[in-house]
Amino acid sequence: MRRRQSWIITLTMLIMSAPLTASWAEQADDDDAPLPPPPLASLEEALPGVTVDLETRQLELEAVVVLRDGDWLELLVCSPQTREHESILTVEARPSHIHLALLLLGYQPGSPMQWEQTDDGYLTRPPQGELLSIYIAYEDDDGEEVEVPATDWIRHEPTGETMAGNVWLFAGSVFERIHEQNLYVADLNGTIVSLVNFGDDLIARPTQVTDQTDEQRWNTYTERIPETGTSVKLRIRPYDGDADDVADLVDAEQELLHETPPPPGTPHDAPPEVDE
Repeated sequence: MRRRQSWIITLTMLIMSAPLTASWAEQADDDDAPLPPPPLASLEEALPGVTVDLETRQLELEAVVVLRDGDWLELLVCSPQTREHESILTVEARPSHIHLALLLLGYQPGSPMQWEQTDDGYLTRPPQGELLSIYIAYEDDDGEEVEVPATDWIRHEPTGETMAGNVWLFAGSVFERIHEQNLYVADLNGTIVSLVNFGDDLIARPTQVTDQTDEQRWNTYTERIPETGTSVKLRIRPYDGDADDVADLVDAEQELLHETPPPPGTPHDAPPEVDE
């Protein structure tokens, strides 16, 4: 509980206005008191583009289709002006805002995939976090709302198969000290919902496939995706599948991508080698 409250205080002080943080943050830092939800009116002002439903624990984000026929995919969702060439959707909401909203709904963050350099190469720790399901809602040609699992818009390029298992992890990205400031790295890189591991992912797939090892095998399921520029709703909910099946889904996905963990090579953000 203390770790979740610490995350909330850090993110709150980082991104939210003083009227919301003052009394609410003091309550959240009290270990003897239950964590109170902030006033919803203030929350909607502080977190634009984010709608929370405390009863169902659903987080809804305003999103836009930016890619429906690309060369490959490595993300489902990114921030604008970051990775639109390899992501189906963008959302204006900042990743740190999304993280805070998930905390307020009671979700437990874990950690993105991590690499540790050793004498023999790189040891890896797979991504961790509470299981989530993600849905996309949009209007069809008749003006009726259609809601589909996010995985329906993603296919395996060599086989044409739809991505299996609408299961994702609240990995939670990371903070880094940059220029004397604690910065939420997903805010910098726009890594909101990834299909492969970058190491700064806010929401990740529960695999050890990385942007170095996926061989660009994911792509858009073009026929199922509305035209670019279409506004949609991204809905994040508690995982609605069988938790006992997740391990089998992970194994199948890694086999589909010809991946044998731990992945070889360096993480995407390792510094390049420079010839001297």
